[in-house]
Amino acid sequence: MKNANSLRTQEYVARFGSAARHRVCQAALQLLALDAKLSAQGAKVMEARDLVNDIKQSRRKTVALINHFHKAQKGKETAEAAVVMQKIDKELLPKAGKGFEAERKLWIITAELREEAEAWFKREFAAADKKARRALTQVKKRWRADTARIKPGNRRELGLLALHKDKAIKGAWAKAGPVAGWMEVAFGADRPLSDETWQGRVTVREAREHLAATDGADAAGDKEAKEVRRALKNLGLRPAKDVVGRKWKPVVFIKRKPKRQRGRPREKVELQRVKDIDETATAIFVNRRFQRADEVKAQKDAQDVESARKDIAKVKAEIRKLTLARGGRIGRYEYD
Repeated sequence: MKNANSLRTQEYVARFGSAARHRVCQAALQLLALDAKLSAQGAKVMEARDLVNDIKQSRRKTVALINHFHKAQKGKETAEAAVVMQKIDKELLPKAGKGFEAERKLWIITAELREEAEAWFKREFAAADKKARRALTQVKKRWRADTARIKPGNRRELGLLALHKDKAIKGAWAKAGPVAGWMEVAFGADRPLSDETWQGRVTVREAREHLAATDGADAAGDKEAKEVRRALKNLGLRPAKDVVGRKWKPVVFIKRKPKRQRGRPREKVELQRVKDIDETATAIFVNRRFQRADEVKAQKDAQDVESARKDIAKVKAEIRKLTLARGGRIGRYEYD
């Protein structure tokens, strides 16, 4: 069985049991995950489309208001409606349109990946024996069940595997650049756990602190990290050596009031001279903490959607105010 003890296989086993070691089960899990992702992405596309339609509806209302105020020779109201119209055309509508196109392209990419995963599942299912097909039924039942109820031991293994994978991605990114980093994201988890790449990545203390921060105290285990060592041994991962000795405590200095400077304070910032400005700028960017692209995009999309909703709410409030100024509901639904 190819990659029977890879990091990806161990992640499946920790979540869905030993039945997930079969390749047909892994293909089915990947297909189910892409189905869920495709459904969620479709909901995002619909939400982005509704936002665009809402902005277009507000634009039609604003055009009707401008025409009405212009015919009534109301210069102040016409100028206010023109400002709203300008904001819709230059800010809201282009931003919402770009967001809709981005979400639509992501949906198309996810659909293409799902087609490839479905073809892989059909090949594995045709080559699977009776034992693998029985395991497939068991894995599908566990997928439909509440997967949030994972035992602390399994969550400990998942946390350790994720930590090692994250370390490998950061190392490849820092050593050989973004291309190697993305290759590690795509294919690094298929590497066997016995590979030297996974060995000596993290210390036991670092692993326990990471588990305590991300998965809670029950997954981190005892303070002596015996359970963490046992989990690493079961996974076949060799930890790096911890620093021998007591934990160092930082020196606490007494806070003193800052001395008042003599003379007039400086208004201009002092400049620092560097030999090569391009090299310095590159070093600043390289030293930034690496974050996964999907997490950055999720945060960015959430902020964009939220800000767009706030902006369109403000525009709608202005349109309602101008509609009342023109005479209530008279001609409210005329968009000539």
